[in-house]
Amino acid sequence: MGFLYTCLLYLSCTLCLSKKGIMIPTSSFYRHAEDDIARKQRALCPKFSFDEDAYRDPKLQSPLFEGSETTILEAVTEHLYVFAVNHGMSKGAVSDVLQSHKATLPKPNQLPGSFQEAKRMIKHLLIPLSKYEVCINDCVIFRDKHLDLDQCPSCGEPRRLNGCVRKSFTYMPIGPRLARWFGTSNLCQLLYADKISINGILTDFTDGDL
Repeated sequence: MGFLYTCLLYLSCTLCLSKKGIMIPTSSFYRHAEDDIARKQRALCPKFSFDEDAYRDPKLQSPLFEGSETTILEAVTEHLYVFAVNHGMSKGAVSDVLQSHKATLPKPNQLPGSFQEAKRMIKHLLIPLSKYEVCINDCVIFRDKHLDLDQCPSCGEPRRLNGCVRKSFTYMPIGPRLARWFGTSNLCQLLYADKISINGILTDFTDGDL
């Protein structure tokens, strides 16, 4: 049984990893394997990157008002964090809270007075989003070969109604998302910050040592 296993292992090792199982000479197997590994490593090179210096924008790091120990970025982040964790909170409610807070701070102060103004301040720090138009019945996404169509090629439903898109969705691309998670040292440290010690259960790939 051991001999048969060894033969099968040897046979599998002599199959070219990139040529769909074509047999290759044993003498060149290691060269093929090294080339294959090198090619895979090149493919893993990040296509996206994020410059952490964007967080150190002098304008955002300036005091909220004269003598304040809170920066503009910290103040805006606090308000938008509350908005993010309270799913029933509207953008209008954020604007009301910002205006109320701005009115209570010493004048002049740099706190934005609305949600849109706050978002514009940190827009360059956000992960880019892609918006796609889709068929009202979810048949196709209007991109690539369907990009210029005015109606769904499957069900015939019009793409727009009175000039307005009938249905769309917003997508956060995985490349920039991974670049932000693992290309930003502080966020990467938070992801790997002893999660498993909390309850001893693996719940995410970042919980393990690997």
